[in-house]
Amino acid sequence: MNKDDLIDKIKLNKRYLSNEDLLESFLELINERVQDIINIVNDDKVLDKYIDKVISKSIIEVLKENNRYVCKQSSNLPKINYKKFNYNFDLSHNTNYSINDIKRLYTYVNRLDESKKSMYLDVIMYRYKDHQNLAGLINTMDLSASEVVKILFEMSDDANRFVKYEMS
Repeated sequence: MNKDDLIDKIKLNKRYLSNEDLLESFLELINERVQDIINIVNDDKVLDKYIDKVISKSIIEVLKENNRYVCKQSSNLPKINYKKFNYNFDLSHNTNYSINDIKRLYTYVNRLDESKKSMYLDVIMYRYKDHQNLAGLINTMDLSASEVVKILFEMSDDANRFVKYEMS
């Protein structure tokens, strides 16, 4: 892939807008990451998908390095050590579940995540803490749309099973 084709692909990325001055930095990082794979992969479709992912991730990385990457987040949530989880009930607002139910749900999801290698906790973090939509999950997790949707459906089924059998 020549430099002009790569520049055209970079310009199609939505994060390129308003960051045109970083084009050389984008190019340098992307070239570094795709150089070896270009000679190995013969399938143009596979190569094209790979380069698109590299472009997306490289642009994010360069933007972060230049303090220009803004994550859609309404508030910064503190990290919680769930093993020593402590909850202030004075701050609670009309919740239907007890804190023990929430702890049990977290433990259940954590066990599923470890046993099934399900990535549930990653999805929960990106979706609810970072407020990412499906497209954001796909980019961040470096998975195909069908894989992310499959994880979401499996997670929903497992959560419903937990609520039905464990919380009743």
